[in-house]
Amino acid sequence: MAIAEFVMNMLKAALAANLLFLVYYFFLKDLSHFSVNRFVLNLIYPAALILAFFPIEGELQPIFSLPTTALDVAPTNMLQTENVNLEHTKPFSFLVLAYCTGLSIAFVMGIFRWIKVMMLVFLPHEKIGNMKLVLTDKTAPASFFGFVFLSPTLSQEQKEMIIAHEKWHIHLQHSLDIMLFSVYKVIFWFNPFNYFIERNLKLVHEFQVDKNVTERSAIPFERYAKCLLEMAHATHSDFQLLHQFFHHPIKTRIKMLVKKPSKPVESFKYFILLLAVFGLLFAFSINHSGQPEIRPVANAPISSGFGYRYHPVVKKSKLHNGVDFSAPKGTPVYATADGTVIEADTAKNYGIHIKIQNSDQYQTHFCHLNEMLVKVGDRVTKGQIIAKVGNTGLSMRPHLHYEVIENGKWVDPMQFMPNE
Repeated sequence: MAIAEFVMNMLKAALAANLLFLVYYFFLKDLSHFSVNRFVLNLIYPAALILAFFPIEGELQPIFSLPTTALDVAPTNMLQTENVNLEHTKPFSFLVLAYCTGLSIAFVMGIFRWIKVMMLVFLPHEKIGNMKLVLTDKTAPASFFGFVFLSPTLSQEQKEMIIAHEKWHIHLQHSLDIMLFSVYKVIFWFNPFNYFIERNLKLVHEFQVDKNVTERSAIPFERYAKCLLEMAHATHSDFQLLHQFFHHPIKTRIKMLVKKPSKPVESFKYFILLLAVFGLLFAFSINHSGQPEIRPVANAPISSGFGYRYHPVVKKSKLHNGVDFSAPKGTPVYATADGTVIEADTAKNYGIHIKIQNSDQYQTHFCHLNEMLVKVGDRVTKGQIIAKVGNTGLSMRPHLHYEVIENGKWVDPMQFMPNE
């Protein structure tokens, strides 16, 4: 997979993740099914990546098609140079450079965050069961895997309350969620929704812990709520990988503590999320643009690429506005995308050739053919055999000259071929 295609898929994945989060935020966040909500939030980025990188193959057939005369089709008997787009021949676009630069910066920042936490972990600690207690003023009360960080200035009652709270974070392995999300934050450094997704994930963690502390321990609700309010003045540290005891908004946490369990009928709201997933699956799996997606000749070596070259027939430098595939006479030629045949004729330069209108945006052109298997007006599908390789027109040996025309301009066909 080309790096440019990878970056585009990352942008698609970010868009999908944001849409899934919005479904969660508007329909699911107030439900008291905290374990399910935690699962949903943890699944947002993996689901988005799967949707973007592993779409189901399919094509969307157009209901209407524009008449050919309404389209600005490049003539087949001329080699024009003024309508050629050479931008796609650059190995790295600005978008790829920007993503790689941001990724590098985000990675370095992630390493610094990890080092800051490790500096806390290596402080002197007291082992209490499967938990390690670290007394320090370098952070607000918090936990990280099996470590609990407390200020030595806290009262004994506050320490007991916070330890009971952080033990549940450790038991439920919430730090794993935060560490995994820190990886997503690096590779999706450009997504502004990272802040909101992480904030809601940590808030669900707090809902889970608050509920377990008040329902499964001997700590009275009033004392626990009082401790939350007392800790509201605590300094909120910038250790993003930690679970801090006091997590804004305090009003929401207390509200969820006293909230009655959600009614079973409200669980149907999760089907809205499933509908969103299926909608994104459809959107990412269907090729709406008519963009070419496969090689026109299977396993054929490329004998000449896109760009300026010394023409072997006319003996001078000319723009080669396509790609040549060397193949024996009679080798099958495949349609590279769905479309309608708009030309199936013979020309002086191109010889026997076929041009397909794949969409308003794309046309594909197959030249120097030996035999045509379709005619003007035929509807073809991606992968369908439409012709046989030949040596007609301005050609010195059997090969296929293949062009892609995007918005009336020739572009490099190689950018549309898999694994090139």
